[in-house]
Amino acid sequence: MFEDVGDVELAAALSALRAEEVPAPDGFAGRLAAGLTRELRWRRPVRRAVHDPRTRYAALSLGGAILGAAAVALLWRRNVRRQAVA
Repeated sequence: MFEDVGDVELAAALSALRAEEVPAPDGFAGRLAAGLTRELRWRRPVRRAVHDPRTRYAALSLGGAILGAAAVALLWRRNVRRQAVA
């Protein structure tokens, strides 16, 4: 299973950690929750916007408009080049 001596040492160290259970310090859960909410405040509105069907329709409409404008621009450019050559 383990091919390298380092792998055996790592497995032994990890199995030793499983045997010990260190209790969390007082107030750790509260500090962790406060830190997570401060740093992840932007996630809730972004997640809500991503999962809203109206946002998807708006993004598809905007993408279609950009694609259509690019196609018209390419056709217009090709027409201008043909007129310049002729």
